[in-house]
Amino acid sequence: MNALIAADGKYNASRSAKQAASDAFKPKDVALSEWLQVTRNILAARFGNRWSTMWAQAGFTDATTRVPGRIEGRLGLALSLAGFFTANPTFEVKSMDVTATKATALRDAANTARQAVLAADVVIKTDQDARDAAYETFVGSMRSLVRFLDGTLQADDPRWLAFGLEMPSMNTTPGKPLNVRVMVDEAGDLIVECDPPALAMRFRWRMLLVGVETDYRLVARSVDPMAKITGAMPGTTVQIIVQAVNGNSQGVASDPIIFSVPPVARAEAATASREEATISSNGNGSNGHATGSRRPALV
Repeated sequence: MNALIAADGKYNASRSAKQAASDAFKPKDVALSEWLQVTRNILAARFGNRWSTMWAQAGFTDATTRVPGRIEGRLGLALSLAGFFTANPTFEVKSMDVTATKATALRDAANTARQAVLAADVVIKTDQDARDAAYETFVGSMRSLVRFLDGTLQADDPRWLAFGLEMPSMNTTPGKPLNVRVMVDEAGDLIVECDPPALAMRFRWRMLLVGVETDYRLVARSVDPMAKITGAMPGTTVQIIVQAVNGNSQGVASDPIIFSVPPVARAEAATASREEATISSNGNGSNGHATGSRRPALV
């Protein structure tokens, strides 16, 4: 376990280092890209917008005058432009920093930063492999322990619990959720709930669009037998199920409930929000008490 914790910590540290390297590279790449675009526009005044062998001489060798979209292409173009301006100094525009010196400086800065990102990728892969190996060793040891206990202890022996394991004789599979209900709140989101079955520790809510989708997709997780589902479009019809979970045990799914999202749900929510904002800006209602309601609308 100590080896796994250490390896995991090193892997996460290398991920942070990769993020720092990427953050350092981005402004260098932006500076190079902007300079290449300015240089391209200046050369277009001399060569014209249509590609020709003059463009190829300057480094635009792919029969196009566009600045490359990939970083490899931008680095190669900057290198070619540095050589072109060195050989043809009359094409430089020093007042706009379109020079061989600037091309070299921007390319070197971007290339150095990019190499740091690539090096960080190598470190991440090495550390990830080490972390995965430590994980497999740890899991292998735990599996050996469980096999040993399985051959030593009875299924109802309470000493299973001393190892942080469930007794094999204990049923931890939760029951089937009943009475699934759907409401629409003021924001137009779906509020779903059900009666909590025995042994349920958390819930997984799944939904599909009737007539559009054939497979359920996970749309919410919750500890309580209630959740919010966002993104349901007004006027659509959805089918929702929920499953109760306890540890690694997942119970039978509820009976599906079909629900039609009101076409004006979001319009009414927007109106309610504006009315509430007006009340808030005025302080209280005319009778000296705050008005309005936050209760979800039962549909």
